[in-house]
Amino acid sequence: MDLIQRVRDAARQLPVKRTIVFPESLDARVLDAARTGRDQGLFEPLLIGSGEEVRAAVVKQFGSGVTLAIADPAQDPDFAKLAAAYHHGRAAKGVTATEAAREAADPVVFASLLVRHGRAHGVVSGATHTTADTVRAYLRTFGP
Repeated sequence: MDLIQRVRDAARQLPVKRTIVFPESLDARVLDAARTGRDQGLFEPLLIGSGEEVRAAVVKQFGSGVTLAIADPAQDPDFAKLAAAYHHGRAAKGVTATEAAREAADPVVFASLLVRHGRAHGVVSGATHTTADTVRAYLRTFGP
């Protein structure tokens, strides 16, 4: 058995499925990956973005019979708390609370905040963002 198959088997055997966040949820490749992972029992995907836009992308890609979980930073009940925590970590760099809230609303930053604060287990990013943007968001959320 190859390594990839062993990892898949191990993921399927976890007592609780891991939540994996996808901040680039309007990209067709990302939607395919999220659905495939869920359908194979590997993880529970969480798409990040405007709920209306993401739902429309999912319906366009798969039809109305497929639903995937969505977290919209603008509608998230914990957004203020997450933005405040992000500000706390960035204030020493001169980032104001307003700037921190704007940055925290960015899907890649918001995804890392969900992991940092225990609402998700991992992030898949880099399909539409540069590696530098992706890594920068994680470093700003978790620190070096």
